Amino acid sequence: LNAYLYAIPAAKTNADIVKLMGNIDYAGPIGMYISPDPADPTKYVVNITQGGLGMPVRDYYLNKGEKFDAYRTAYKAYVTRIFELIGDAEPAKSADAVIALETKLATVHWAPEKQRDVQATNNPVDRAGLKKMIPAIDWDLMLPVSGLGEVQHFVVNETTALRDGAKLLDTQTVAAWRKYLAFHIASDNAASLPKAFDEASFNFFRKALSGQEVQRDRWKRGIGLLDGLIGEGVGELYVAKY
Repeated sequence: LNAYLYAIPAAKTNADIVKLMGNIDYAGPIGMYISPDPADPTKYVVNITQGGLGMPVRDYYLNKGEKFDAYRTAYKAYVTRIFELIGDAEPAKSADAVIALETKLATVHWAPEKQRDVQATNNPVDRAGLKKMIPAIDWDLMLPVSGLGEVQHFVVNETTALRDGAKLLDTQTVAAWRKYLAFHIASDNAASLPKAFDEASFNFFRKALSGQEVQRDRWKRGIGLLDGLIGEGVGELYVAKY
């Protein structure tokens, strides 16, 4: 984890932040994934999608009521705990900065039901069209870091959410984005980090959000990890033997 954390303070400008976010391991308001092209399923296409929230969807940040208040209280405790574990000097203050930034991002995100509109999320563009649609991102800086520097065809998903979420790179401070990146690189990899990180992640995502009282046995989670990573290969060995 330290190699990723140590790279963050070196980001002094908006361009530095964008370049870090081009690394697939870091979080950001822009997500990228590869899938079959809706226009030609025999080919793959790079999709640009909204991202960057620590809680599952925008509702957890914006909805009113005791249930969502409880989720937000638990999230504040979780983010603070992660900052404590990575040695942040002011963990509660840093947590407030991250949650405030994510809440701004949530306000422009598309709701889950709108994301399920396959026509609204299918917006093919070339490189020039991508720059015009989401101008706040320096794509010539971000895409090469992602290994996508030569790609010329994209499908943009949540158009307005991406446009307005990217604007936050200019309106929010570099210091706030550095805190954001530090929290997410630790939180997103908590299951692979020492036990205290894993327990903090379980207590929020599984216990507070889902009501799961007890963590699955470590060996069961290990098998699940292997199945997800090399399940097909293990299946071939099983079939060959049995």
